[in-house]
Amino acid sequence: MTDRFALLVIPRPGIDELYYRLDEGMAAGPGDIVEIELKKELIWAFVRETTGALPDALRDLPCKSVRRVISDTPLFRDRRETAFLEWLAGYYLFPFPKLIKQIFAPFISAANNLPRRTERAEAPLRPHEPATLTADQAAVAGRIGDRWRRGDTRPTLLYGVTGSGKSELYAALCREQFAAGKQVLYLVPEVSLTAGTLRHLETRLGEKVLLLHSYLTPKKRFAAFSQALRGEAKIIVGTRSALLYPLTGLGLIIVDEEHDPSYKNIEPPYYHARDAAVMKGHLLDLPVLLGSATPSSESWHNARSGKYHLERLTRRANDRPPPPVRLFPYHGDTYLPSELVDAVRDGVARKEQTLFFINRRGFSTIALCRACEEIQKCPRCQVALVYHKRKNALLCHHCNFSRPVAPCAACGEEDLSLEGAGIERLAATLRELFPAASVVSIDRDSLPNETALSKELAAIETGGHDLIAGTVMISKGHNFPALRRVVVKHADFLLSLSDYRAAERCFQVVTQVAGRAGRFDLPGEVWAEALKRDHYIWNYLPSYDFEGFMTEELEWREQLALPPFSRLAVIKIVAPTEEKADATARAIYDDLRRKFAGKKVRLLPPVAPPLQRIHNKYRRHIVLSAPSLRSVSPLLADLIALHGKRRGIIVTCDIDALSTVQV
Repeated sequence: MTDRFALLVIPRPGIDELYYRLDEGMAAGPGDIVEIELKKELIWAFVRETTGALPDALRDLPCKSVRRVISDTPLFRDRRETAFLEWLAGYYLFPFPKLIKQIFAPFISAANNLPRRTERAEAPLRPHEPATLTADQAAVAGRIGDRWRRGDTRPTLLYGVTGSGKSELYAALCREQFAAGKQVLYLVPEVSLTAGTLRHLETRLGEKVLLLHSYLTPKKRFAAFSQALRGEAKIIVGTRSALLYPLTGLGLIIVDEEHDPSYKNIEPPYYHARDAAVMKGHLLDLPVLLGSATPSSESWHNARSGKYHLERLTRRANDRPPPPVRLFPYHGDTYLPSELVDAVRDGVARKEQTLFFINRRGFSTIALCRACEEIQKCPRCQVALVYHKRKNALLCHHCNFSRPVAPCAACGEEDLSLEGAGIERLAATLRELFPAASVVSIDRDSLPNETALSKELAAIETGGHDLIAGTVMISKGHNFPALRRVVVKHADFLLSLSDYRAAERCFQVVTQVAGRAGRFDLPGEVWAEALKRDHYIWNYLPSYDFEGFMTEELEWREQLALPPFSRLAVIKIVAPTEEKADATARAIYDDLRRKFAGKKVRLLPPVAPPLQRIHNKYRRHIVLSAPSLRSVSPLLADLIALHGKRRGIIVTCDIDALSTVQV
């Protein structure tokens, strides 16, 4: 009998790879998920490769056998897909076996079984309504397609104003990939956008669209992944995690709303799906299309410097000008100008919809004791508790701690003042001002699941609600035919944050939510509440002059060597006590200062982040800036490995951090 062994990737902390024997008759190969016994526990692992002999150092040692094959995957069979995941693990300083576990663990049960490969229930296709491209859209699609056919797969940034028809252009480019027998991976920043994207693509393309995201049940998620592998879906719509799945027939990656910070993973590995998509396109030699009405500073800089192709759609598809922006001052959390109130009331009578946007959850953002003037804070995180009227409780938005509204935690008094306004208070104000109107609130507390959200979005589209109060969930990707007016409360609140990216994010959020107005037959109008009217952003935002704004924005960033003219890394230390957090952060900082002496690396001393305590764990951050992180990363990896071994200490590193001020 010929001996056969499998080198396995073990998805367990502290274990990289192990050899197991393949008994006679077991047909296991690279990419297969197998069941093994490790330390008297049955677990699953990936076959990286098979061999006829063990390394010399292991030949005389006992070797356990693989118990069974669970499933096959393209991992390790397609070297390019494997190289992408190896790059992602290495670049973002995350163990490769641990990355594999994160990707595939949701599929596999405690009994090491995969969900049964059930076929997706066949729903009838929506009526096929292919769109006719405008002259501008057709010209852009033609130039992009010509480059791809010539083999030019350099990434393309599509800068298209809101309502310019970027989604119609995406659909046209998908058809070309289908004709070549290829699949398309279409990324959106949030799960709330997947259903609308599916409806649009199925209508325009006449093809079944597959959804792949983390909110699906494990059974549905695995069924979707299996269908994608078998080529049963030509287009896969998903959020950032969909990028990590190895596919076999991929021909194009589309990253819609590429500027959105939701593409950045907020826990290890801290990958950015947009940047990772560009690398995946490079390694697999396939085109990547990035689209946005307000491109990120990184993508805009890459396009203007020639690293990306740049295409523009500067006119709305309906040929209407963008809705004018009218500023109004802040005179209280629920203040609305009388002229605006009259316009909204008249609009309700004419069955016109108005969207009121505020990016704050809850009813009141602060609960203040009238006796001792103490702000009520979370005992585990030391952040202000938010009053939620629907639950009649004070909640922490970081650890989900909840407590009754009274008494005061400091002095025991019952009289608390609820101050500041969130989405619940805004919706209540609208019901008081406009009693004849149907008001709906679009936020994750009101609509806790995708079914409830889809139901209310469908009602808005068909005119079932007059007034919409919404958070960032409603600000992008939705088309409401009767929506004429958008009101943005606290429009420039982000400018009060000490974050170099604040103006960029403010411009993006206001432009995106303003773009919901007047997308169809009704002329639109936008009202924006400005607290800092002398800020340079207001020289550009009312006229939607993104290019002018970004020119001024990048000028001062270049002078200060801030991204995109440098790269940021934030080393994050979490410890059980404040003393251990400080000591670990200081030790890491001292090590880094010695190792980077004489190099073009800027290192800031350890600081406590705005949320310096979460779940009773203390946190410290060290910010590092350099022209490139390529030579820096190995040293960071060594430090993480060294200091992260201490009991109770967690050290991670956010590569290409989006901000120097992180929560």
